[in-house]
Amino acid sequence: MNLSFTDELVKLVPEGYRGVAFCRICENELQKNKAWIEESYKLVVKLVNVMISKQASDIDFGGERCLGRVWYRIFGRKHPANDMGFYSVEEVTIMLLEISQKDQREKLYENKSIDFSLSIKLFQGEKPIRFRGSVYFERSMLCANFRLINQKSFSLLELGIPPQIEKRLNLRHEKSGLILITGITGSGKSSTLDAIINMNNRDNDAHIIVLGNPIEFVHESKKSLVTHREVGEDVKSFKEKPNLEMAQKYIKAGNYYWNSGMFCFKAGFFL
Repeated sequence: MNLSFTDELVKLVPEGYRGVAFCRICENELQKNKAWIEESYKLVVKLVNVMISKQASDIDFGGERCLGRVWYRIFGRKHPANDMGFYSVEEVTIMLLEISQKDQREKLYENKSIDFSLSIKLFQGEKPIRFRGSVYFERSMLCANFRLINQKSFSLLELGIPPQIEKRLNLRHEKSGLILITGITGSGKSSTLDAIINMNNRDNDAHIIVLGNPIEFVHESKKSLVTHREVGEDVKSFKEKPNLEMAQKYIKAGNYYWNSGMFCFKAGFFL
């Protein structure tokens, strides 16, 4: 067992309970015991530390699919970490409930899945490491994927974007339009969007509005005013207009996932 209280928790859950009912019991028991909360968080930090040491981009655990193992994606290849031991349904559930907030858990119970950003501080005095998290049910059991968010924003030059294209992405030269960034998982869509925002933030007097589900890289305002709004936290959906005073020049950027039958794309920005 990876948590000292796992056997005690198993005894508290009625036999056959799974899904939301199982999660609510685990959540209630977790909130009663501060020591359980601290121990669960330390276990999450341990998994993240191993992830960083292995130079992995993703971590998956939970559900039948993982066979009790933790899986890491390392240089594009996903495989189980056989040296990390086995994780029970109870342990996975407790860890995922501990790192989520109350309103996120309620949304998870209702929608059966949530996407959110997560910051974990590994060492005192250092900046937290940020992750994009997805938690969902598989056969009535919680499972998760966490992807490491780049800790710095790359330039378009570093990403190999030709100067001719870079010029078309700069508000100094283009005043209106719609740019779509598409590609498979891990192909660099978010990194490209962040590079575009970073360039305009550096070069232009503008108001940049970042819409994300969730917010990943957080940009510090430089020459532009950069506002970050996370779907579900700061705005209800991508379909709603941001309730903000718009500057003469602005960009709305983000990762788009809904499909209304008329409008569906992965990532893009408006000028």
